[in-house]
Amino acid sequence: MGFVNYKNGNYVVYINTETGDKIRNTKDAEFLPAFAENCDVTISDRCDGHCGFCYAGCTENGKHGDLNAKCLDTVHSYTELAINGNDLSHPDLESFLIRMKDREVFVNMTLNQIHFERHYDYVLSLQDRKLIHGVGVSVTKPTDELIDKIKQTKNAVVHVINDIITEDVARKMMGHDLDILILGYKHTNRGRTYIDGRILEMLQNRLWLYKHMDEIFDGFKSVSFDNLAIKQLQIKDKVPKEVWDKHYMGDDGKFTFFINLVDGYFAKNSTDQKHYPLMDSVEEMYQYIQEKEENDERKEKSNNSISR
Repeated sequence: MGFVNYKNGNYVVYINTETGDKIRNTKDAEFLPAFAENCDVTISDRCDGHCGFCYAGCTENGKHGDLNAKCLDTVHSYTELAINGNDLSHPDLESFLIRMKDREVFVNMTLNQIHFERHYDYVLSLQDRKLIHGVGVSVTKPTDELIDKIKQTKNAVVHVINDIITEDVARKMMGHDLDILILGYKHTNRGRTYIDGRILEMLQNRLWLYKHMDEIFDGFKSVSFDNLAIKQLQIKDKVPKEVWDKHYMGDDGKFTFFINLVDGYFAKNSTDQKHYPLMDSVEEMYQYIQEKEENDERKEKSNNSISR
């Protein structure tokens, strides 16, 4: 079992290279990073998956992002890039993954279950060559064959979406020693129109998930959430404070940020409406977001003071 570590601001990050598990350690009262530990990166919006609720609005005629962008050559060793694989049609994907491996950057890739099954052998090949580490599989219609393939894939995590995942889908995957990540539903692009005529059904899905969270925790090897799902499902209120303090990985923009290589911008997260043109380094972009957040916080406090 291998471990690596790196210093970031006033703390040290320890990573298990086999499992991807991460621990932060500092002698101070809080963690003050100098750069992002993880970047969520959109590399393409070309996809033939036709997901009706796709928050990115991907289509078969979509564009590929620039995987030769200068900022990618400034990613710190042992930090992580979470990329979308889509239909794996990006022509520069493999050369990009080789460059990141040479820089000792950990790349995790998310695929729809359709493309995961279609390109299963290739995905395993990328892992065998250590070009990707974790694999996220977006699941809406689990089958026994799909579950077996996920279990046979190293560091695979099932991705599901709040409001979309149904009781039947959840129960089908329970009891198989799977890791699951629950994502918040995003009301952008097709996600904005998908709810038309489905709002009651989606609310019922959310209510079932909220009421049966204990079963979810018991039915999977590990359960994690993105910050949007934490908010939508009120997860902070459902776990003991000591569990929250130990496992919560920070607000959006604190340890991570979003890069869109297709449209050439970065932001605090993938749904934030404040977009900024790409800069030459990931460190520059991260620091820019920190300054913007601090300025916005000061303005909000000032406005609150004036209103009182």
